[in-house]
Amino acid sequence: MKLLWRLLYKLSRNILVLRIYESLLIRQVKEGEIPRHVALILDGNRRW
Repeated sequence: MKLLWRLLYKLSRNILVLRIYESLLIRQVKEGEIPRHVALILDGNRRW
């Protein structure tokens, strides 16, 4: 039972951190400049 509580605690803490990070990223996207172009660099190995 203790293992379950520890797991739930870690998951809830991680979810909280991810939600905070997500809100910061969304704010940066909304308030930041919109790029006028997108560049792709092809490395010759058919990977992106």
